[in-house]
Amino acid sequence: MKNIKIKNNFIAPEWAHFLASAAALGFALGGPNLNGYLISFAVVVALLFLHDFAGHKFAASRYGVKAEIKFWPVGSAIGILTSFFGIILTPPSYVFINEKKTVEPKKNFKKDFGIIALAGPAVNIFAAAVLIALSSFSPGIFLYAAKISFLIATINLLPVGSLDGLKIARWSWVVWLASIILAAGGFVLIR
Repeated sequence: MKNIKIKNNFIAPEWAHFLASAAALGFALGGPNLNGYLISFAVVVALLFLHDFAGHKFAASRYGVKAEIKFWPVGSAIGILTSFFGIILTPPSYVFINEKKTVEPKKNFKKDFGIIALAGPAVNIFAAAVLIALSSFSPGIFLYAAKISFLIATINLLPVGSLDGLKIARWSWVVWLASIILAAGGFVLIR
């Protein structure tokens, strides 16, 4: 029987980055309480998966662009530290999109890049709306998950650094403004 070698050069590190990001954000939200952490971690894994894989990576593949999830230790540390003051200022990860690794050259990369950046927060906003609709079954967990989904979208829509918001704003300030109003408004309205 032949030995079969499977090349997973980017899958294993990318999943490690994803899980480290989920662990950091789960801790920032749930704190050192084990039950709070486990609930937050489970919710964050699902919502970050939607944000990163169903949002960014799916959109990137549609545009022939390679997107990679990267753990951001500094962002994670800032998020955890600021969580002790009741706010999370930075995401634990980012999706790196390399224009040089596109399948074919892009004529309007700024627009494509903006749409790929928008895909993650848009998926979170949609997921939050679905979770709110499901909250009649179990308001506690579904509204908590919706609030976190809006939080992930809001943080990522900040127009700074390598966050999605700056990429979207460079493409369209109108789309960015509408997105952050939806995300932040949803976050504030859920109690």
